[in-house]
Amino acid sequence: MESLYNKISKSVLHTLNKQLKDVSEELSKIKESMEFMNAEFEECKMEGLAMKKSYKELQDENRKVKSAVQELTIRVNHLEQSARLSNAEIQCVPERKSENVLNIVKDIFKMGERARRAGGRAASCGLPVVQYV
Repeated sequence: MESLYNKISKSVLHTLNKQLKDVSEELSKIKESMEFMNAEFEECKMEGLAMKKSYKELQDENRKVKSAVQELTIRVNHLEQSARLSNAEIQCVPERKSENVLNIVKDIFKMGERARRAGGRAASCGLPVVQYV
C-alpha cells in the first residue's frame, strides 16, 4: 500500500510540478509582455509631453508673429498715408493714347502757375485745376 501511495504521490507531484512549470512560464511571458507594454507606454508618454511642449512653443511663436504682422500692417498704413500727403491729383484732363504724362503734368503746372498769378481765374475759365490730396 505504501508503494502504491508513493507511486500516486510521485505521479501527483510530477503532474503538479509540470503544471506549475507551465504556469510559471506563462507568468514569465505575461511579465515580459507587461514590461514591454510599460516601456512602450512610457515612450508614448514622453513623446506626448514633448509634443505638448512643442505645441505651446509654436503657439507662443504664432502669437508673436501675429503681433509683428499687426504692427507692420499699422506701420505700412502710416507710411502709405504719409506718401499720399505729397501726391497731386490732376482733374479735367482728357486721356489720349500715346500721351506723354510728364509733358502733360509740366503743362498743367505751368497753367496752374499762370492761373495763380492771374488771381485764381483758372477754375472759372474751365482750365484744369491742380489739387493736392
